[in-house]
Amino acid sequence: MTRPDARIEYTPFPAQVRAHQATQKNILYGGAVGGGKTVAIVNDALRQALAYEGNRVGIFRWELSSFKKTTYPTLELWVLGVPGLVVNHNQAEYTVDLVNGSRIVYGGLKPSSSVAGDLLSVVKSLELNALYIDEVTDVPERLFDFACTRVPRVRCRDPRTGEVSYPPARVFCTCNPELGWVKSRFIDRQLRNHLFIPSRVYDNYWLDDAYEQDMRDQWANQPDWVARYLEGDWTAAVDYAALFIAPWLAAATRRAVLPGQPCELGVDVAAGGQDLSVVVRRRGMLADVLMAERGLPDTMTTVQKVAGLIDRHRPQVTKIDAIGVGKGVYDRLAELGYNVQAMIGGATADDDQFANKRAEWYWGVRVLLERGVIGLPDEQAMMNELGQIRFATSASDRTIKVEGKADIVKRLGHSPDYADALVYAFAEGGGLSAGVTSAIVRV
Repeated sequence: MTRPDARIEYTPFPAQVRAHQATQKNILYGGAVGGGKTVAIVNDALRQALAYEGNRVGIFRWELSSFKKTTYPTLELWVLGVPGLVVNHNQAEYTVDLVNGSRIVYGGLKPSSSVAGDLLSVVKSLELNALYIDEVTDVPERLFDFACTRVPRVRCRDPRTGEVSYPPARVFCTCNPELGWVKSRFIDRQLRNHLFIPSRVYDNYWLDDAYEQDMRDQWANQPDWVARYLEGDWTAAVDYAALFIAPWLAAATRRAVLPGQPCELGVDVAAGGQDLSVVVRRRGMLADVLMAERGLPDTMTTVQKVAGLIDRHRPQVTKIDAIGVGKGVYDRLAELGYNVQAMIGGATADDDQFANKRAEWYWGVRVLLERGVIGLPDEQAMMNELGQIRFATSASDRTIKVEGKADIVKRLGHSPDYADALVYAFAEGGGLSAGVTSAIVRV
């Protein structure tokens, strides 16, 4: 695309061309820094806006402040700075009206602090045919899912045919490699109507010749950054504040471990909404997921399902999060005579180096992973969830703290259901005690 002033010409390189030509509804152009991702989405948004009269497209990041620092300068260059293209720019409302009657909406998707508890308050008001999200890994999956329902919403005119209709829906996102729902959805699971296009710095032939070498020199002692941010390698995505290191998790899914003793279940009960009720079984050092269900109608239904699993698998003990809605499940199963144990994460830890029981339990699983003695299911949702849980050490007393549920929900948009169920299954000495038997066959 050539700007009307003919000073700058957008000549997309092959990866960008593939993105522009993609017909899938959900597109991820993700990987390296300097890979031309933001330029691609801004130009794609402009192409969509100009292709139809009266079209509506939106370009966003999670934080408005981040949008202004990063995406907005690209919008200025390729849209706002083009003479004769924009008829009105309302900076208060974050809208840009083009000469053909189309409108570009931009800004942040994160609700303001005045909107108490409504994660979807911004996206609920969107009426678009194409949605663009820069650095989509910052956005909670629940919000992304709802945002996808806001396209297509506007009938507009195709100047080539004169037909008035809804254009094909388009949700085009960018990001750098990160653990989480984006990786699971676009790369690991490869869902229908989803397309992943890798971004690599050496694909962008418009960069200065010295750019790539300068970055390689700067990150000479950080080969994982080179792989992740220059080569766009998603397998190198690691959160260094993470409690569970990604290579440990990957090794645990490949490790063949024979079932051992004891057999114990860990149960995390959904609090509603998008949360899952998850049951994890461990047999010695081998873990597997017996149940992961969303939307169970009531506590008694959960009780029946968990009771059925106990009857079938006959664990020595079933450990249940007995805070909040989980207490009802624990109380009823205890009343029915099942051997259940209440898990109270906020209780005082046995070892005073941990802030509470939750930190102690989580650290125990970390030890098993670090030692290379635990076998985990090849369950991408669980792996991505485990890989994002963070820990910190208190500066005053060096106490180890693990990120709380409320903080995880705020940051990721969902509860760590798989992680909690797994940790409960191995908690209270499980896996670290001398009495546990398990045979590791190979790595």
